[in-house]
Amino acid sequence: MQSARTINRIQDEATRLFVSKGYYGTSVSEIARAAALTKGALYCHFPSKSALLFSLIKKWEREFLDAMIETVIEAPGDAWTKLQHWHRFGSRFAGENRELCLLFAIMSTELSGSDNEFERELRRINGKYVRFLQRLIEVGKAECIIDPTVDTHTLAYVIMAMFDGILLQWHRSRDFLEGPEFARVSRKVLLDGMIPRVKGDRTFHGDWKKGPDLAFSPAEVKKVR
Repeated sequence: MQSARTINRIQDEATRLFVSKGYYGTSVSEIARAAALTKGALYCHFPSKSALLFSLIKKWEREFLDAMIETVIEAPGDAWTKLQHWHRFGSRFAGENRELCLLFAIMSTELSGSDNEFERELRRINGKYVRFLQRLIEVGKAECIIDPTVDTHTLAYVIMAMFDGILLQWHRSRDFLEGPEFARVSRKVLLDGMIPRVKGDRTFHGDWKKGPDLAFSPAEVKKVR
């Protein structure tokens, strides 16, 4: 129990420092000092600064991305309802874990183009996120909920970009922005922007978990659980 609390404290302080100073601008000594530990004690839990960052990246993937995907997959209703669940989960998680979400966004930028193990891991995780959004978009198009003229691949990246941008703006302006209202307005702008200009009758009412082109395969569903 004590070890788990120590690990959490190290991760929390590392997250805060990586967000404020960047990965390369933060030393192990600074993290140890912020966590009220010696460097030797910190190394008992994480053998290197890179191992610590990897643990944080995996934490974001596990607690945010995988949990969000499972929540959306399990949610009843059509693609519009699932999009609302996606936004609600993301907004709530970001509100409760602001610095962890900022860390992933900032590291994706800082380490972009580095062609190292960090960038490859971030690219893998982003690829998982994009594939999930693409499937959700395709279901929405089939149900006449999302504008079918918009390119699915591009829209998935636009959604991710908007969510990251909203998170960064909230971070910069948090002293004079109300989180719940900011989330409500962002949801309206983001989701309403995907609606077809002339909403047609729904011609497809498929099962979210069935269909090779419109949903996750059973193996993929199992993977995120």
